[in-house]
Amino acid sequence: MTHALAVFKRAMRYLLFSVVAMPVLAQQLEGIEIYVGMKDQFTIALPAGWSVYDQQEVLTGKRGKTGLPIVFSAEVIDGRAMMSGDKQAALKVADQLSGIETGRLPGFALDRLPARYGMSCNGIDGQARARLLELLGGDPMFGRGRTVREKPHAEPTLIGGCQGLRVKGKGEARGGGGRILDVFAVSDGEVLFLFKLENLEEHYPKNLGTFEKVLSTLELAVAQKGQR
Repeated sequence: MTHALAVFKRAMRYLLFSVVAMPVLAQQLEGIEIYVGMKDQFTIALPAGWSVYDQQEVLTGKRGKTGLPIVFSAEVIDGRAMMSGDKQAALKVADQLSGIETGRLPGFALDRLPARYGMSCNGIDGQARARLLELLGGDPMFGRGRTVREKPHAEPTLIGGCQGLRVKGKGEARGGGGRILDVFAVSDGEVLFLFKLENLEEHYPKNLGTFEKVLSTLELAVAQKGQR
């Protein structure tokens, strides 16, 4: 394939997405903003006003393919102010992260881990699936002394243009009460992406719709390039 032909195909793919997909997204979300800050790995549409808090970049000044969790939030999380030593800023960031973790504040997290054997855009095979369930089952909500209300289980799903898994489970929050795990897992062959909504049961319903709609707009770069 010549370079010119490749460029033309990418342009047509983008045009098709703009003409066909964008009206659908507009119906799903009241105002959207396409996040391209990690376009080498994926693009995703976020509700207008949402922010992306890359903990790895805040702490090291560099972005990586894998690393610390990334947080997508309905509020701006000012990591720079926190790193300046401002105690009030640090307390605010801690409260925001806690709010997203419980579901009090709309948002979700992304873990990026090195892909293991059996993980690619074509799917996550049986052994890799078992390892993934073991990893997610290690969350404290399923730990010793906690009531496992629904053991983590996975169902195949198409996400970001690739074959992935949706993992759900219900454990117990610290201090009691239900806590829900809802994860979209997908890989580009190099990285395993875990988009995670982990909410207290009381907050989960109000955040679920936005989480699903946002994830429906995910496009992995490997899928856009047609590399499986």
